Amino acid sequence: MKTRLATSLMALLLFIPAAQANLFNFSYSDSAGDVLSGQLSGTLQADNDTVQVTSILSAALNGSPGLALPDTGTFDGQGLVSLSGSTMDFIACDAGCNDAFLFIPPGRYYNNTTELFSSYGSYGYLPNGEPYVASNWSLTAVSPIPEPSEIALLGIGFVGLGMSRRKKHRSRQL
Repeated sequence: MKTRLATSLMALLLFIPAAQANLFNFSYSDSAGDVLSGQLSGTLQADNDTVQVTSILSAALNGSPGLALPDTGTFDGQGLVSLSGSTMDFIACDAGCNDAFLFIPPGRYYNNTTELFSSYGSYGYLPNGEPYVASNWSLTAVSPIPEPSEIALLGIGFVGLGMSRRKKHRSRQL
């Protein structure tokens, strides 16, 4: 009985997902055809579309890596992007904000009436911005890779199942 309980508990533990940050690949094409791309970490919100950005892990312009962008957010809080491209309120810049890219909602930048995309430094040169085009934005979730602890737990579960079957088989022979 104890063996069955332990085996059941181990099997149940296999289905509990590990907590981890959500990773997303992004890309945006500006009007000149330049492509800003990279990877960010963030939390998918309850609407299953909006992502609250935690950090930019990597970014490149036309495949050439830019400077690290440790500062992320908005003019007044945490940065937001969306899978559909409908919600964009995000700034990413280096420590001195000499290299940056921005997605600016209406009314935030010199009373802009439309959403804007702006970049400068190693991420292109659009300091005054251009109209943001949602269809030029792509954000896709990265499939998680099993962590070593998950693989070890899976192995322990299989060993436990094997041992319980072996014990059961031996008791039948006696």
